[in-house]
Amino acid sequence: MLKVDIRKAFDSVNWAFILSALRAIGVPERFVGWISECITTPTFSVCLNGNSSGFFKSTKGLRQGDPISPYLSVLGMEVFSSLLHSRFIQGYINYHPKTSGLSISHLMFADDVMIFFYGSEASLHGINEALDDFASWSGLHMNRDKTQLFHAGLNLLKSSAIARHGFPVAALPIRYLGLPLMHRKLKICEYEPLLDQLIGKFRGWAMKSLSFAGRTQLFSSVISGTVNFWISAFILPKTCIKKIESLCSRFLWSGTIDGSEGAKVAWSTVCLPKKEGGLGLRRFSQWNSTLCLRFIWLLFSDSGSLWAMWHKYHNIKSNSLWEISESPRDSWTWKAILRLRPVAAQFLKVVVGNGSSASFWFDNWSPFGPLIKYIGADGPRQLRIPLKAKVKDACNSAGWKLPSPRSDVELNLHAHLTTIEVPSSSATQDEFCWVVDKVTDY
Repeated sequence: MLKVDIRKAFDSVNWAFILSALRAIGVPERFVGWISECITTPTFSVCLNGNSSGFFKSTKGLRQGDPISPYLSVLGMEVFSSLLHSRFIQGYINYHPKTSGLSISHLMFADDVMIFFYGSEASLHGINEALDDFASWSGLHMNRDKTQLFHAGLNLLKSSAIARHGFPVAALPIRYLGLPLMHRKLKICEYEPLLDQLIGKFRGWAMKSLSFAGRTQLFSSVISGTVNFWISAFILPKTCIKKIESLCSRFLWSGTIDGSEGAKVAWSTVCLPKKEGGLGLRRFSQWNSTLCLRFIWLLFSDSGSLWAMWHKYHNIKSNSLWEISESPRDSWTWKAILRLRPVAAQFLKVVVGNGSSASFWFDNWSPFGPLIKYIGADGPRQLRIPLKAKVKDACNSAGWKLPSPRSDVELNLHAHLTTIEVPSSSATQDEFCWVVDKVTDY
């Protein structure tokens, strides 16, 4: 993997490149002219020893703080994204073995790029050429000192070959968009930046002598947002959650995290809804699990999530999420998601259309819940329907193809199936729904 850093992306981009990119995506010439006026006409002044020394015009770059600048910058990087994709398709760069099945060449957020490629000198040479071509078009050059190369499992010959390109070699874990990238459980040193960030905020607010209501409002807005950024990506360790809640409790009751005043009410009570006597604050341990349930929903919904597609291809494969087991090679987050399946099963239901997506045995498409639990582990043998069968595999043009019932549960299933339509290939796709009942234990 090559983590590319672009040098001064806003300051060095060529205007002609931006305008050409706008025309390439079909922006009307009138709008291109307006945008050209916005980015080419501003003047600047330098203040030296307290005195400005006149105004001058720039010849390239986008202004920081201009509302249109981020959009134009992203448009420019989209050109690089298309260039990389075409070089992979043409064979100048080879896919990484773990990304070839889904043709994932890179991930990009603004000007932060991670390129996944097969660890060969030829592929790295192809990436170098793509970066040079993009720099000649746009004026955006790679910062070679900050660009990092990550590799593993290469022999000495291959390692020496790719080292000739002069990229600094780094090792995982690294931080990307402020979060650590790793597959194992977070250690104290890895979630410490989150704690330090919260401590800094609390100490800054302590100097302002905020009221109890003001401190409560800051929890709902600032602290929740900061913690949510982490817990929407990780299952945080219980130790980390306890430390966060301890900091919040101390600041709420004493206005500082350095005081020794004890909590007047347990934090679990503080986090109750207001109608139940609490302050309506979020309990981070529960909220962490709730946000991770969203990952399970992505695996079933037609969201186009790249994360979901990757896990379906590598971890789920032709199986159902409900039947796969944990593997020692699985990441900490994936294991945590698998452990949340009993909770997700309470909410995830299927409206059968053509029956091509819903699992006959594992998905909740009947009033009896998952049939593998209702009928039992011997169900596939008794009903002569394979364990991996979809709902459509249990019927044909003549109707449901089930043997005569031998038990009360099979009789109930037969009786229900006679009341519903047989899935047809002309029907709509199966629809997965997240259904929250009025009364739930979660």
